[in-house]
Amino acid sequence: MKFFALIILPTDIDPLDTDSVEAAAAEMMRPFNMGEDDTPIENARWDYYWCCTKEWMDQSQLSYSAYAGIPEAQPLVVFPVDQLTAEGITYSVLTPDGDWHRSKATYEKEDPSWEAEALRICRSYGGHFSVLAYCHG
Repeated sequence: MKFFALIILPTDIDPLDTDSVEAAAAEMMRPFNMGEDDTPIENARWDYYWCCTKEWMDQSQLSYSAYAGIPEAQPLVVFPVDQLTAEGITYSVLTPDGDWHRSKATYEKEDPSWEAEALRICRSYGGHFSVLAYCHG
């Protein structure tokens, strides 16, 4: 399964510093990376992930227009969480506290409560930036 996740960054990460954003994302994602950990984690597991770049999104014909406030000089899809709308909600959200939240939707069923829940989680991190990650589980 391929899905997008929002990684809400700690406030001490400079959203214009690509290396810092990627390092923070790697640190936050490490506990959940199945490629390095054979222990199944109930709430999150994948083979790989990467921080989405605007260039990759364009090449893949995927829109990132739902993510307002991306710094022009930043090649990654990094944006202020305060500006997130329902259109930008992804399947999963990882908070700076290390909490992993995800939709209960599957190929066969919807999760009508996820959009409101994801927005509530994101809104509780006002002043933070988030980076869009592409994951393969």
